[in-house]
Amino acid sequence: QNRDMKLFQALSSKHPDYMAWEARWRTYRDCVDDAEFHKEDYLFRNEREHPDQHAFRVLISEFLPDTPSYVERIVGALYNEKPKRDLKNGDLEKFADAVTLARNSSLSSMDAYMAETIKSLITYGSTRELITTKSVQNPAVPGAPTRAEEIAADARPYAVHYTPLSVIDWDEDDACELTMVRIKENYCHKANPDDPLSPHVKYCKFIQYDRETAHWWIFAEDYEKEGEYKLVEESEAQHRMGVVPMIVRYWPGQQKTMIGRSFLRYMARAELSKFRNDSDMDYDSYMHAHPAMWVETKQKSLGDVVVGG
Repeated sequence: QNRDMKLFQALSSKHPDYMAWEARWRTYRDCVDDAEFHKEDYLFRNEREHPDQHAFRVLISEFLPDTPSYVERIVGALYNEKPKRDLKNGDLEKFADAVTLARNSSLSSMDAYMAETIKSLITYGSTRELITTKSVQNPAVPGAPTRAEEIAADARPYAVHYTPLSVIDWDEDDACELTMVRIKENYCHKANPDDPLSPHVKYCKFIQYDRETAHWWIFAEDYEKEGEYKLVEESEAQHRMGVVPMIVRYWPGQQKTMIGRSFLRYMARAELSKFRNDSDMDYDSYMHAHPAMWVETKQKSLGDVVVGG
């Protein structure tokens, strides 16, 4: 168990640039999508504010950003007309046919996939596209495979979209080309799929690609000891691509490897400032409309408190 936890902690290590940008990336994400938004992360408690007062202030505060509608308008304007790709005769069909979408993706076309990529670019300033196969051990059929042969071998390539928050570590050579990336995924499954009454278990999956191999580890959390993980699966395979199969895009500009300049960098700050100001106003309005006497005393009973002379 200790060995498993040491491995888990080692794989959880983050690139210094990731640690420097993680808080900003989470802010950008929360301004566009509230799926993982936690109000208490942005409404700080004053050192003289009672914890119950702070909890109530968080409870009555609502985060209503304008950013999502702006992002949707930009993406909608860009995709108001069907995209045209500058490829030679037949290449577009071959390209779209060669790279299908992730199998668990809800996106139905390459255009929808690229629209989602653009949304991520606007949000974070960069995005990551992993090109992989379900069976990395057999990424291509020997010779000149047909589509039918690739499907039969379960070797069809597909694209997986990741945000900067998912790729926690990486390395590069002197030419700033990636030599390694590590992805972290969290999900929840039944401890025993055959038993509907079995408890849910949290799993943490690490996927690491270098120029020749793909390596992944799956850990399960001990549902009786939160934060304790046990290694349940480890695999390694050769992908034989000669490069790290991750495409990193930047827009509107690149600051360094894996770090883009977010289109929302100033808007996100304005959204948080507005949220905190609105929170204070909402709390003050509530307290003004529902006044209550606040008494601090060392007496054991309020009946012993003397009000007045």
